[in-house]
Amino acid sequence: MTPREILEFYVAERNAIFAGPRVLTSARRVFAAKYRPDGLEHALKRTFGNRLLGESRVPLVVASYNLGENSVYFIQDAAPRAP
Repeated sequence: MTPREILEFYVAERNAIFAGPRVLTSARRVFAAKYRPDGLEHALKRTFGNRLLGESRVPLVVASYNLGENSVYFIQDAAPRAP
């Protein structure tokens, strides 16, 4: 997806991805995710089906942040691609 397509995806799916109460207590924000992952998971499955990261036509690197550990992880698919 192009950056514009990614933006359009989030705009179109915003109500499903960011569903739920807007006001959370400070204590809950420390111990739980702000939004449930279900909405994002369903939106991604509608968009990509059952395709896997390794099926991408271009090499990928996905950055992820773990709030609990205060650390960044990089998920890299370095499989060679057919010309």
